[in-house]
Amino acid sequence: MPGSGKTTLALELAALLQPTQAVLLDGDRLRTALNDQNYTAEARKKLSMQYAGLAKMLADQGHTVIVAVVAMYREVHAWNRVNNKTYTEVFLRPSQEVLLQRNKKGLYNQGSDFHRADSAEHHLNIEYPLDADITFDSGIHQPADMARELLRKINSNAQPLSKPGNKCHAE
Repeated sequence: MPGSGKTTLALELAALLQPTQAVLLDGDRLRTALNDQNYTAEARKKLSMQYAGLAKMLADQGHTVIVAVVAMYREVHAWNRVNNKTYTEVFLRPSQEVLLQRNKKGLYNQGSDFHRADSAEHHLNIEYPLDADITFDSGIHQPADMARELLRKINSNAQPLSKPGNKCHAE
C-alpha cells in the first residue's frame, strides 16, 4: 500500500548492501521517469509486468535489483517467482492508523480509493501476496531492523547476492 514504507526499506537495504551498488527501482520514480500517470487496472497490470521485466533484465546482467512498488497482482508475483531465481517477496502491512499518519500524498483522505485498506483492496482489486517470503508490520518495526532481517533472509538463500539473476522485491 502507498505509505507502507517500501522506499524507506529499500533505501535501508541498499545501504546495507554497500559496497555492492544495488539498482533501486522505486514505483513513484519509475512512473515519473516513464511519464505514466494512467492508474486504470489494465494500465497498472501492464506497468507491473514492465517493472518485473526490467528487474529481470537488470538482474540477468548481474545487478542486485531492489524493487519498491505496490505489487497488486498475484499474476505478477507468480511471474517473478518463475522468472527470477532469487526473487524475495516482501509484504509490508502496517495498520490503517499508521497509513493515515503517513498520508503524505493525501491518498488516505476521506472519500479516496485508499481511505480504508479494505475498500482499496476491493475498489482497486488489490491481490495481496499469498506466500510472501517475509512480512513486516512496518508501523511497528524500524526500517533498519527490517532491512537487517531481510538481508539475513536473502543471504540464507542458495545464491549469493553478487551472482546474476538476483532480485529483491519490496512491496
